[in-house]
Amino acid sequence: ELLLGVNKELFKAMELRAASWDFEQSIGDVFLMLGPHFKIYNPIAEIMKQRWYLTRLHLSSAQPSSPARLFQATLHVCRTNPQFVQFLEEAEKRPEVANQDLTSFLILPG
Repeated sequence: ELLLGVNKELFKAMELRAASWDFEQSIGDVFLMLGPHFKIYNPIAEIMKQRWYLTRLHLSSAQPSSPARLFQATLHVCRTNPQFVQFLEEAEKRPEVANQDLTSFLILPG
């Protein structure tokens, strides 16, 4: 919920800036304004770093990794973390998710 709010504010500010862009403008003030709110990304980054390490550890004893194997190993590591499982269960109940699971979002084009 907090992440979504910060991202919406950042998007709104950047969209306004882009709509009236000229080469005299900058965007640094937007980041200075929202900077304190970016602290909420720290725990997420730490979890992602731990998951990456565990995924690599899980794969190190296996055969050479392919994107499919890395994908499966990442899902395995995530699904064995109770906090992540709880997060997914709560996220999948949200109306904007439309009853899709994590893998549905992971295969969407960028």
